[in-house]
Amino acid sequence: MTTVIKKVVDHGDFMEIMPEFAKNMLIGFARMEGRTVGIMANQPKELAGCLDINSSIKSARFVRFCDAFSIPLISFVDVPGFLPGVSQEHQGPIALSPCPYMVIICLLTSILLPVLLSKG
Repeated sequence: MTTVIKKVVDHGDFMEIMPEFAKNMLIGFARMEGRTVGIMANQPKELAGCLDINSSIKSARFVRFCDAFSIPLISFVDVPGFLPGVSQEHQGPIALSPCPYMVIICLLTSILLPVLLSKG
């Protein structure tokens, strides 16, 4: 997924944030046409790109940060769905986990450009 991102942004420069936490979600900053943009992308190499509790929290915080500073977002969507499992149930209610992410996306006031890829 990073190769796709680097082909789209200026000079192939992508500054990833929190690469060791929730590796199935890539977030970071790049420049397009000289302007700063936020980049979100599912990483299909980790957990097949499925969303889990940690990736939902990671992306919700990033979207909230970008919205606070009016930074446009580009979202590369390559996700089959939400990851169920016993380990996810122990972290909290599965039904409530993606809710903060979805609510933040709905309340977003800056620009959001979704780019759909293979499983999106």
